[in-house]
Amino acid sequence: MTVVMLILIALGLLAALAALVYLALMARRLYKAAVAAQAGLKPSLDEIARKQQRTTEILDRIQKRQEVIVDNLESIQDTAEALDYLSEEMTEAVGVVTGRDAAGI
Repeated sequence: MTVVMLILIALGLLAALAALVYLALMARRLYKAAVAAQAGLKPSLDEIARKQQRTTEILDRIQKRQEVIVDNLESIQDTAEALDYLSEEMTEAVGVVTGRDAAGI
């Protein structure tokens, strides 16, 4: 009876050892796959970094252009206000002259 129990214990330990060896082999295979995937991603990550840099440069140029446009719009608005003022002054001046001419006739 004790011999049978020793054989069963030995078989159990052998099965556990086989499972550990299998797990070690799977871990090694997984490690190799991870290293290969990392090596494959390096060029992709470099390209993404280059594209991000180009995009940042483009966005900076767009922002500068927008600032110039805002300045130009403000200048146009100031000019339009000045023209409105001059138009009102001209209307008042022409109205006074027209009124005098009409009264004198």
